[in-house]
This record gives sequence, structure tokens and C-alpha cells, in this order.
Amino acid sequence: MRKARPHRLTRANFNSVNFYQRRLGHSWNRRYVGQHVDYIFASNRLEVRGWSLVADLAPGGRKLEGVIPSDHNLIRATLVIKR
Repeated sequence: MRKARPHRLTRANFNSVNFYQRRLGHSWNRRYVGQHVDYIFASNRLEVRGWSLVADLAPGGRKLEGVIPSDHNLIRATLVIKR
């Protein structure tokens, strides 16, 4: 049985909640997975090619830039659904 993990993680070290604050909670260690209150559930039979936290980051990558549409950052996943 394959591990139920994405092949690729992007910005997983950032927390998924932002409390409408520009400064993001995160770890500098990119291997660390932040505190996530938002999830995408997928059966272990599905291949998960990628998982990412989507955020408009200011130069330097420590703060959100632009309009903050929610108190949670968007997360997305790329799944392979076989027929």
C-alpha cells in the first residue's frame, strides 16, 4: 500500500489560518507541516500529486499582500482519479 501523502508540498510550512493578519504563522523549516485547520480528504486509493497553500505573499515571503479575502488561506490538491 502506498503512503497517503502528496508527492509534492508547496508552502506546507505555513498555517492555514491567518486571522485576517498579514503576518503568517509558519516555520522556517520547509519540511515542517504547519498547523492546519483546513483539510482536503481523499481516499488512500487516490494518487495525490500535489498539495499547496495558496497565498499572495509580499516580497520576502513573510506577509500576505493585497486583499485578505478570508481568515483562512486557500488550500488545493491535485488528485488523479482513475477510471
